[in-house]
Order: sequence, then structure tokens, then C-alpha cells
Amino acid sequence: MNIKEVLLITDDHESARMLAHGLVMRGVQVDIAAISSHLHQRDEIARYTLVIVDTDRTDGVVLCRQLRSDYHNPLLFLTYERDERYQLLVYEAGVDDCIQKPIGNSLFLAKVDVWLRATHFRNSGYGQRAQNFQLDLARRQLALPEGRVVTLTQLEIRLVELFLSNPNITLETGTIIRRVWNDYCEGDSTLLKNLIYRVRRKIESAPHEPQYIQTTFGGYIFRTDSIQVE
Repeated sequence: MNIKEVLLITDDHESARMLAHGLVMRGVQVDIAAISSHLHQRDEIARYTLVIVDTDRTDGVVLCRQLRSDYHNPLLFLTYERDERYQLLVYEAGVDDCIQKPIGNSLFLAKVDVWLRATHFRNSGYGQRAQNFQLDLARRQLALPEGRVVTLTQLEIRLVELFLSNPNITLETGTIIRRVWNDYCEGDSTLLKNLIYRVRRKIESAPHEPQYIQTTFGGYIFRTDSIQVE
């Protein structure tokens, strides 16, 4: 994808124009849309490299959930809300990065640059393979040993990549947080647990009795040594 296109969905058009200006100066094409319009209609958003939702309305979480059902590139959420419970709801809705406002323009642009670079890299082809798992970065899909294919968000992909490159090895919680969140945002153990929960629901036949992503003392281990290869 040579032309970087960003969709900025907002309830504050004045603020959105300021954010868009910096992106346009970087050669990014930006479209601005109202929150209300996207809550009541399904637009073609697959062409966008990145979607940013900028709102403090509670229906912003509803919108993110709707968007994630059709959209597989990075989805960012800007909010003044500092309540951790609200931010967890945002991540559960499928958002890849919850950005706390107020935020300086330079830092905002740096975060967007990181996600745009990550998208460019992931659109280049296949990723990690371990046992009968195959991660398709271009489609953001993970093929499971039993043949089922699941779609992952960008943050989920980073976690799965880490596990696939370190199968059957216990990874400490702190190590996973540093590797998964990296430059994207400030990760913590609560966000990690939430992310693990989301991935287990997608890849485990019994998420409450996981076969693959197992909790160990001080961390997690991705088990592939029990998989029967035909």
C-alpha cells in the first residue's frame, strides 16, 4: 500500500483538523468523518491504512466494536478518559492502542508513524511458523493446527509472533509486556491479561482450560510440544 490513507472519526472536528494537518504534512491522506455517521452506516473502510477514533462518548466503544468486525488494520482510540475500566472496555472492543489525551502533536505523530510502519511491514507477507501454526501477516490471520483460521488485531499479532518465536519456553510477564507494547503504549499486567484472554478465546477450543497459552509462575508459555502432527 503505497499511499497511506487514514480515517479520523471524531466528535470534535476542530481538534481533528489540527491532528490531520500534521499527518497531511507527512504525505498521509486523511479523511475526517463524524461519529454519528459511522454508528448508523457501514462505510467501506478496508482501503484505509489506519483508523483513528477520537471521542469520549460511551458509544465510541460501540463504534470501535463495529469497526473491528470489518476492519483488520490498526485501530487507535484517543480519549481524555483516565478510568482504567473504561480503557479496558476500549481494548476489549478490539482497539490496538488507547492514546491518552491531552497529547502533544509531535508525540501523536510519532505514535501514528509507528503503526503505519508496522502495517507496511505486516503487509509484506508471511510471519512466524511453529509446529502446525502459520501466521499470515498480510491477511492478519492465524492458521491453527486443526485447520481453523482466525483473524487477529495488530496487538494480538504481536503477542502471537512472540509466542511462535519462543514455543515451549516460559516468558516472564515483564518480558512479554516490553516486547508486545514496545513503542506503542504503556503496557501493564492488567492489559496483558486482557490480551491473553482475547487471544485464548480465538485459538483455544476451551479458553478456560487452555491447551496452547498456559499460565506459569511469573508468566506464560505457548505449548506446541503436545500437538500431534499428521
